[in-house]
Amino acid sequence: MKVRNNQKRGNARAFTLVELLVVVSIIALLISILLPSLRKARDSAKMTKCLAHMRGMGQAAMVFAADHNDRFQLTATEDGINYADPDKNRYAYGGDGEILSWPVAIAQGAGMNFSNNWDWGVRAQERSIAMRKQRRMNRNLEIVKCPADKVEVSSPWYPQETSLKGTGDPEDPVSGGNDVRYWGFLSYGINEDITGVDLDTEPPACWRTVNNGTQWVECLGEHRAHPASPCGKAPNYGRRLRGQLEKVNRAADVGFIFETGPDKRDSNDEWQANLVFSATPSATTKDMDAAGPYLSNFQRTQAQRMPRERHLDRKVNVCYADGHGGSAKPVEFDPDTDLPLKYAPRVRVSPYSITGYSGD
Repeated sequence: MKVRNNQKRGNARAFTLVELLVVVSIIALLISILLPSLRKARDSAKMTKCLAHMRGMGQAAMVFAADHNDRFQLTATEDGINYADPDKNRYAYGGDGEILSWPVAIAQGAGMNFSNNWDWGVRAQERSIAMRKQRRMNRNLEIVKCPADKVEVSSPWYPQETSLKGTGDPEDPVSGGNDVRYWGFLSYGINEDITGVDLDTEPPACWRTVNNGTQWVECLGEHRAHPASPCGKAPNYGRRLRGQLEKVNRAADVGFIFETGPDKRDSNDEWQANLVFSATPSATTKDMDAAGPYLSNFQRTQAQRMPRERHLDRKVNVCYADGHGGSAKPVEFDPDTDLPLKYAPRVRVSPYSITGYSGD
């Protein structure tokens, strides 16, 4: 019996090198076929989660506004804050009297115990300095962070400089001024047309159209208009809304919170200004002006402030001014710059009526 067993073992056939190579090739082929599908499924899951965050922010914003006389938080300079809220009773402030940034307002609307800006982020002049303080940034406010965002740390821009009160976090004191602002985990930007403010000394900043009696005239910030233009004859029409969501025209079509920020880490801190707008009134910033009421208009002139590779099909998620969330897909591109010329559905930035506007 033992001899027979040994014979059987000796006759056992091993795999040849060719057979092993064939098996390895088949496995490699299967992996190459499956990997794109797995990657697409992973990216799709991230986009779905991002969209859920958008909807969560919309709900939190509505709760916050309901608790603050139907106003969402103001985003403005110190002059703008003093002008819009001289008695400091319309908007939310921290214990030191510093106006809260909009991510902190979202946290409060979501029921989180955030009382000061440093409960969320850190003060720093530059992103590189803020990156060294990541351990002090609060990761618990997940709804302001897209899982597909590779940059992660960004700035809401306001409050900044002189509107920063005291030295901020007692454990990490940094005085205001000299471009100092807050930085934290943030993938989204706010519509400054809705949450900003124009001073009496400034012309209306929002894109809008004005009828001069015979035709509709496009107004892109007053410095674009001739002094005799009807754009300057409606002083209250076209001004930023100071957080008053109920004043948004067709709120279901106007973006309130957008995905913002570059796709890759960039040394230019200007691209980390998470603000979206339809026009600006300053004659010194003509090269920074958006060219119309839609998101595609903003992106064409502020390309680095909008992601183009974060999600499949270059989609961006949007929380609208009525609180609902949705995805917008670019369906037409500029052949020279490859920037979106049109999204489906159309997403407006300007909160004003676009009656009479025929452009893109």
